[in-house]
Amino acid sequence: MKLLDFDGGKLNVSEYALTIEAFKVLYDRDKSKGKDVAIAELSYVYFMCDIKSPYFGYEEAIRGIKINDSLYKKVKEDELVKAAIVKYNELSKSVEARALDSVMVGVNKMLAYFESVDLTLMNKNGTPVYSSMQLQSNIKNFGGMLKEIKKLREEIEKDSEIQGRIRGGGVLSSREKPKMKKSE
Repeated sequence: MKLLDFDGGKLNVSEYALTIEAFKVLYDRDKSKGKDVAIAELSYVYFMCDIKSPYFGYEEAIRGIKINDSLYKKVKEDELVKAAIVKYNELSKSVEARALDSVMVGVNKMLAYFESVDLTLMNKNGTPVYSSMQLQSNIKNFGGMLKEIKKLREEIEKDSEIQGRIRGGGVLSSREKPKMKKSE
């Protein structure tokens, strides 16, 4: 079920989301007329957790900083916001989406490795610490890995769209999933 979604630059909160205590608490504690703080906090939760978020590629440790740099209202990640993030992840992420989260941790470590490679660095014996051939091989393998990640991400998005169309918030079993047309 889609709890929070962005469409046309506007946060859409599903009718079910505010029946969940972790989200309702954020909404109710904002006493302003336009609920600007609640919208910013729920947006923050979405941007932190959802794979369709433009911030999803950042490491979790810096993702919140990047999000707050962009939001019109800064969000303090207090205990209630953290609880909403945990609940959003719990309710919205399939096994595949959780696996993608784990893979992205590794991807970010690989990116840090590529950024730190210095082909001019020598060890005590005067030989290069990093081999250019090894670096080329790693880059080639990394490209293949990114293609596989893209496929996984697309599959997760398709599954979430299918889940979002089920009436009554039901869950499809693996045998009930509709077959996609070959053109899709």
